[in-house]
Amino acid sequence: MMPKFWLPLCLSTSVLLLSGCSSMGGMSFSALNPMNWFSNDTLTVSANGLGHITSSTKITENDIKNELGSRFHYREGMEMQGSDIIVVVQGLEDNKIQVAFYGKEKGTVEKIDVFDAKATTDWGTTMGTPFKDIYKKAFGVCSKGPKDEKQRTILCQSEQAKSVSYVFSGQWDGPDGLMPPDEVLSNWTLTQIIWQNKSPSRYSL
Repeated sequence: MMPKFWLPLCLSTSVLLLSGCSSMGGMSFSALNPMNWFSNDTLTVSANGLGHITSSTKITENDIKNELGSRFHYREGMEMQGSDIIVVVQGLEDNKIQVAFYGKEKGTVEKIDVFDAKATTDWGTTMGTPFKDIYKKAFGVCSKGPKDEKQRTILCQSEQAKSVSYVFSGQWDGPDGLMPPDEVLSNWTLTQIIWQNKSPSRYSL
């Protein structure tokens, strides 16, 4: 016959497993919590960087993989920008670049481009958000965006952090050198989040 204390003990253990808290010998059950198994799936940009990757993180494939996890396939290369050798570390999923990191050779991360459709910011801005949901007008906060063969883009400064910018994409038949009117931009959507620790002039868009 099951002792009377057995059921409360089982229930108590279940609560510990779900909450991820335990003081039994200093052991933590957080790793057993299914909610934590997927905690690294969402890329979250903040004023300081991407997750635990900041301006203090070395710009190497190993260092970035250690912080970001095994969700992506990684590749590392180099490119010249002016007189600087820039290390580029890309995270790919289904052969598509979802995130890219940039920094001087033997240096630390200075710029991060995030393309992942599931990405978000620390303050809740998500990919696919329409321009009109964040800005009333482009004047004073937006400029010409990165080159894109399929659609037009603009680059806008986030209100929450000077280190974070948004790229909105959409269609417009106007001249390349002009900014589309606000009524056209209103339905353009957020397709890229950029974190940058240094002056934007260092990196080409």
